[in-house]
Amino acid sequence: MRNKNNSNLRSLPVIQEGQILWSELENLPRKTKKAVKYLRFRAPTRLNFGILDFTEMRPNLPGTHCNSGSLGFGISLYSKVELTLIDEPRIIIKKLSNGRDKLLTHVALIMKKLTDYRGGFEISADAICYSHVGLGSTASLTCALYNAINIALGYPFTERELVKIGAFNYVEEGPRNKLYPGQSTGLSGWIALKGGICIVTAEAELVIRDEIPENYKVVIGLPTFQGKGIVDSDKELPDLQKFYFYDRFNSARICHWVLMRLIPAIKSKNYKEVGEITWDMFINSCKGIGMIMSRSSSEILEILLELRKVGGEMCFISSVGPAIATLISSELVNSAVKIFKRHNLRVLKLNVDNQGGQIL
Repeated sequence: MRNKNNSNLRSLPVIQEGQILWSELENLPRKTKKAVKYLRFRAPTRLNFGILDFTEMRPNLPGTHCNSGSLGFGISLYSKVELTLIDEPRIIIKKLSNGRDKLLTHVALIMKKLTDYRGGFEISADAICYSHVGLGSTASLTCALYNAINIALGYPFTERELVKIGAFNYVEEGPRNKLYPGQSTGLSGWIALKGGICIVTAEAELVIRDEIPENYKVVIGLPTFQGKGIVDSDKELPDLQKFYFYDRFNSARICHWVLMRLIPAIKSKNYKEVGEITWDMFINSCKGIGMIMSRSSSEILEILLELRKVGGEMCFISSVGPAIATLISSELVNSAVKIFKRHNLRVLKLNVDNQGGQIL
């Protein structure tokens, strides 16, 4: 049976700045202290290999949230925030690259409402320049601010609580400069904290986190157009229903592979095996099946197969795309670059981030 929470994606409501969609925590509002008046914080963004159970993928709304689990790892693209605590109960967005002032105001208001802090915030931010292409730019920026505020106020929330707050209150920018319910598994929150490769299950719980060996690099191919984001085009939404249908049959198998094959391979640093398992997962998941059945996706499949042929370990579409990525040993990076350039894609050569968020 189709999850009833998935059937209303065409009529997403506008979310007001600071509107709390989830707050199932004890002892609210949390007590705070002005531990740090001023700080700068950076959070890595992530590549999202895929969803563990697409039937649990749904937008955040009061009383319900995304519960699908996911797998991904941190990369060396960073969102940075500069935070100052001020006495006035105002939120001042002082400087911001790429717009997104409403997102930051939303995060700051939520943290004020969930704590006893009565002062204000002065915020500057520098977001990554790649928006809505599958690299987690929105989540990286909001996670950076959640972490900065939590540090400045003396850690009123644990890491686990902070990830849930960020994931289940996650929103996206949409038409008319409004905020709309987003979908977040909590992966970006854990990557922002810890870096490395992470597997997240339902309720944004961290199952495993491990470091990726330093001899691996990340190569990403991007189309020349800018992505839209899911709330910007109703034409993209019906395809999600196909994904729900496919994963009714495949999610149990994928979750079994994660538990019995993938986690042991990650822990033993056997990334050749990780690559084989994740390829099986990709082809048998909603993304892979949908791509194989779509004539318009033939070039994407061709690129992925070429990347595997030259030695790419993990080869996949990040999140809902359009970014195509490979985790590949450093001596083979140029081979991956040539493939992307041959298909007229912009190329990013990056490192894996095993450190997570850092105070600058």
